[in-house]
Amino acid sequence: MTTLVNITSQEEFDKQVLESVEPVVVHFWAAWCDLCEDMDKFCLLLGQKFANVKFVKVDAEALSNITEKYEIAAVPAFLFLNNRGTVSGKLEGANPPQLAQNVEALSKTQALSESKIAATDSKVTTIA
Repeated sequence: MTTLVNITSQEEFDKQVLESVEPVVVHFWAAWCDLCEDMDKFCLLLGQKFANVKFVKVDAEALSNITEKYEIAAVPAFLFLNNRGTVSGKLEGANPPQLAQNVEALSKTQALSESKIAATDSKVTTIA
């Protein structure tokens, strides 16, 4: 079952997001935002379809240092990171079709990266 990891500290963000070897979608949310809850449910559905992508959520008000670092101005908002924390995009607002499209692109980027590594590994020749 896919989960949406609730990040509760900077340390946890560093470990779960910045040190991740898989692509990550970060959902910035707030307790008072009904659309954020709807988008959580949509993230869980996307996680079932794109198993190679990790989904986490950050309370935008409780972890304002992270929110400010990534210039998140409204919730819901989504940050897309390639492996090891490289930002590849951002989406503000509750837009399920666009979120799905961005997650699919992030997933494909990871798959292409893995296939290039596999191809490179198969071409390595040892000289004795």
